[in-house]
Amino acid sequence: DMSISKAEAQADQQGNSAINVEQQALRTSYRHSLCVEILMNGYVESFMDLFNLSGDLDSNDITEEDKKHLYFLTEFLTLAESGHNEGDSEKVYDSLLQLAEHFETRGDYKKAVSFHERCLQAARATGNSKGEALACRKLGLSYETLHDVDTSLTWLEKFQKMAKLVRSTELETDAKVNLCRVYSLKAQGCVSQSDFTTAINYYKKACDMAKGAADQNEEGQANYNLGRCYESMSDVERAISHYKDFRNLSKAVNNSKGVCLACSSLANIYQLQGDTETATTYLEEYLQLANSTGSRKDQVEASAELGGIYNRSGDYELAVKYFSEHYELCRELGDKSLMDHARVQLGIAKGNLQMKSFVRNVSTVSE
Repeated sequence: DMSISKAEAQADQQGNSAINVEQQALRTSYRHSLCVEILMNGYVESFMDLFNLSGDLDSNDITEEDKKHLYFLTEFLTLAESGHNEGDSEKVYDSLLQLAEHFETRGDYKKAVSFHERCLQAARATGNSKGEALACRKLGLSYETLHDVDTSLTWLEKFQKMAKLVRSTELETDAKVNLCRVYSLKAQGCVSQSDFTTAINYYKKACDMAKGAADQNEEGQANYNLGRCYESMSDVERAISHYKDFRNLSKAVNNSKGVCLACSSLANIYQLQGDTETATTYLEEYLQLANSTGSRKDQVEASAELGGIYNRSGDYELAVKYFSEHYELCRELGDKSLMDHARVQLGIAKGNLQMKSFVRNVSTVSE
């Protein structure tokens, strides 16, 4: 009986192996048939490309999606090659672009880059300046997606130069928008390494690009980032200047969150400089705007900061007023840790106020 069971098991195993071999043969025959068809039609380059590009498909099974992908590659590779043979540069460029964007949709940006590079070569070979500009743009965006910021900037800067060359206002604006974003990415990397000097250079470039694209939101953000860098370098005067620019630009585009952040930053830096009066002015503006927009987070922060300033300066009546507001806001949020902290702050302010009243009463009696 055991020998019979063993024989049956071996037969099952052989049967499964045969099925696997058959499936692999079907897969190979499908790729093989496409490659043979291309080669029979005289498309040698397309044959080589298809063979190399299809190597990353799932080796265990072939899906309908795989078939569509292979068919798409076959169609546009042969179109590009036939365009080349016919001297139709537009057909070549468009076919290569279709292939590049196809790989983008599949999330394979390394292969997309290789086809964008071929688009660039095709455009340069025929003096297609606009096509060259757009290929540079695509390369810049692809490398950004691949997190290669330096190479992205190289291509986007070339794109900007080409956009100027073809005198396209639309492309020039697009170049500035993209450069603003990637310059900021480069600056963020520098900040993470505490290289504030280099970060400032890139944030300034980002600011210039935003200004050139008439994007006041991004220009404001760049100024905020510059302010933070200068503050980290203890350059208070420049930090304040950029925070003020951020505030004004945010106001110009009705960016209430930006204005709140600018006021908070200015209040903080003036407090550090011991200028309580100016800090209070910005905090009151901050709280007023937070109240008008209903931003609980900003209301909580501004009321706490105002309570703290007035408590430290000895104006305990206003300290109690703002700490009371702060406590109620924390209760509305339902955050126990915030409530506990707010309760302590309010208790200290009330204690200081009672002590002040007691001292005043004792002084009056003594007189």
